[in-house]
Amino acid sequence: MSNFISVAIGVVFNPEGKILISLRPPHKPQGGFWEFPGGKIEADETAEQALKRELFEEIGITVISAKPLASYLFPQRALHDSKTPTQQNRSIFLQAFQIQEFTGLAHGKEGQIIDWVFPQALKKLNLLPGNHLLVEKILK
Repeated sequence: MSNFISVAIGVVFNPEGKILISLRPPHKPQGGFWEFPGGKIEADETAEQALKRELFEEIGITVISAKPLASYLFPQRALHDSKTPTQQNRSIFLQAFQIQEFTGLAHGKEGQIIDWVFPQALKKLNLLPGNHLLVEKILK
């Protein structure tokens, strides 16, 4: 087992300049936190492939183009969660992309709540701890 999990996430802007976020359901690890859409990169795919797959599966959009925005390693031990004891000491290698073009209407395909917020509002939300560095990058 690797000591980190690779994750690809998308920062999706709408024409008003708002960013798409979703609320993790209470039954999932770190439930109740807001996050950027995305998910785990499987062994047989690139970060961009995972990004496209995850955004289609989670929010129903098809990514046409995306550019790398940030990547960093975040220690998951800061996210202690008794529901996932085998992952407590694993870190997350987060690869974030700015979605430049997409098709489809974003919606919570997995029943999750989604919202569009202005970038400044991200600082006031209960975001997953691993997303705070990304928010700093977005606000620069």
